[in-house]
Amino acid sequence: MRQKKQKRLKDKYFIPLDEEGEIPMPVSLAETEKFDPSEIESFSLKPRKLRYLKPLLWGVGVLLVSLIIWELVQFIQALYQWHWSAAAVVGSIGVVTTGLLIKVLWEFLGHQRDFRQVGILREQADQYLADNHYGQSKQWVAALHLLYEDKPQAALFNSALKSMPDYNSDAEVVRHLAEHFNQ
Repeated sequence: MRQKKQKRLKDKYFIPLDEEGEIPMPVSLAETEKFDPSEIESFSLKPRKLRYLKPLLWGVGVLLVSLIIWELVQFIQALYQWHWSAAAVVGSIGVVTTGLLIKVLWEFLGHQRDFRQVGILREQADQYLADNHYGQSKQWVAALHLLYEDKPQAALFNSALKSMPDYNSDAEVVRHLAEHFNQ
């Protein structure tokens, strides 16, 4: 029975101990044979996702915001009991501050959208420089035009477009705009 188990558990790196004899000195792998890394390519140590971290952070954030709002309401009520004008001043300052905070967040998210768009356009430009095609850059130029439409760089971009010949390949369009628009 023991021999059957030993035959099934045959591993070329595992040497079973002989209980009756002396324990041999281990031999390094480099002395006996070469190590084949393809044997362990299937093994990977991937980091585990922390599934509950994001909801936990959202919950803590909501709790903190709720506590701040509760304390502000309590503070304004205490001021109102002292004098109504003090509560009105602090309340109006709170409303103005909240409005400014919302405006700043709105602009920040708009700039993040622009940064993502710039990244996409940059990848397309790299692709146009690598390939030698014609006519695909028209959509890219239109997207650039939309991106710079309300910005101070719009005049320089329009002048770079006016000086560009219409018979360029996609790579030449990218090079022309890189040369004339980055002055």
